[in-house]
Amino acid sequence: MKKTTLLMTILSVLAFGTAGYSAVTATAVNGYAAYITPGGAWNVMYAGVTIPEGTLVSTGMFSSVDFNIDGHDMTVEQLTTIKIYKSLVTGEETESSVGLSYGSVTAKINKIGAVKTKFNITTPVATSSVRGTKERISNGPIRGMSAQALSGRLSLHNSRGVRTSVAGRSFFSLTGGSARPEPLLAGERGNSLTKVTPDGMTSEEQQAGQIYSDVIGNSESPVDIVDQLTGGTARVNVNLVWP
Repeated sequence: MKKTTLLMTILSVLAFGTAGYSAVTATAVNGYAAYITPGGAWNVMYAGVTIPEGTLVSTGMFSSVDFNIDGHDMTVEQLTTIKIYKSLVTGEETESSVGLSYGSVTAKINKIGAVKTKFNITTPVATSSVRGTKERISNGPIRGMSAQALSGRLSLHNSRGVRTSVAGRSFFSLTGGSARPEPLLAGERGNSLTKVTPDGMTSEEQQAGQIYSDVIGNSESPVDIVDQLTGGTARVNVNLVWP
């Protein structure tokens, strides 16, 4: 009986002993950034620094830090503060959790063979979960959280049970006081395929007209130009390029 108990203990140690902390390493630092470990003091961030769980990282103006997190890439953009909540790795899965206080991060989550990947970026508003994709997440006290899948598909959920996903040109936006995000294609409102301006305008005049036409009210819209056509034919070549 004692031998059996000892054998089970050894097997348990072998089974759970493979789990460990996955290194979070700064691969590049542009400008100025600093970090503070739990119970420590602020230190200047530089390439090659490995930080443990619980570390805060803050970037300055026109600064950024590139991290490698167990084969995944994350860029902390300027004026951003993050916290490494969790970074674990076993032979079968990796799990990373990053808290975004404010600012923006871009993360590229790679598929590593048959390894199951969990990579979460959490804000006070919602949490994004990705695997095999590239995302950009921003958070601020006024505009709340915004998320875009630069490639692949991005899943998001909040504490109120709302779940959604974004891909392509769709855009996630949720403020702290709202239960549900804005429509995913809200960013496409007001966009058009082409700008139509009268002949004889310089490029500077065309640009000013596009920006201030609604204010000054003396520009011709596409509808105005079409209404002036009293007859005849015209050929228009349109080249549509969809992302």
